[in-house]
Amino acid sequence: MKRLRIGVLGAGLIGKRHIDTILACPDDAELVGIADPVLGADKYPYVKAPFFRTPEELYERCKPDSVVIATPNNLDRKSTRLNSSHT
Repeated sequence: MKRLRIGVLGAGLIGKRHIDTILACPDDAELVGIADPVLGADKYPYVKAPFFRTPEELYERCKPDSVVIATPNNLDRKSTRLNSSHT
């Protein structure tokens, strides 16, 4: 079966939990990118997936099958709308 290509929007505390969960399932899922305007690769040196400053960059460059929205609550609506425009 094909691995699910997953991106993560938001690399804070909740995003980290999702990142670690995806990485713990290498037979089923592939972390293809992470988008966060503040946090970057230096916070997660064990992650080989690219980091982006915007979700748009992640969608354009990585073409994920699915994304986890782990952004702050006040940004969820914007992230959800953006996600629905890429499905």
